[in-house]
Amino acid sequence: MEKLWDKLEKWGIRPERLLLEWISAAEGQRFQKTMQDIEELRKKVTHEEIEHTIKVLTEEEEKEKAKKKQAGSKAQKKS
Repeated sequence: MEKLWDKLEKWGIRPERLLLEWISAAEGQRFQKTMQDIEELRKKVTHEEIEHTIKVLTEEEEKEKAKKKQAGSKAQKKS
């Protein structure tokens, strides 16, 4: 998770927007508190922040596709 949070920060996305919590079915109060915290964070996310996130993640996805395509082309040339 640390690497992913570092990437998000590098891309200008607040890392705290990505949360991973392991909560058992017996931890109802913890689940409730976590969901309340997430809802408070969601309310603070601006429309501009959402647009920026979509833009950055779309660009990163396109870069990954281009890398895979280039790697596939190189593999075919070796064959």
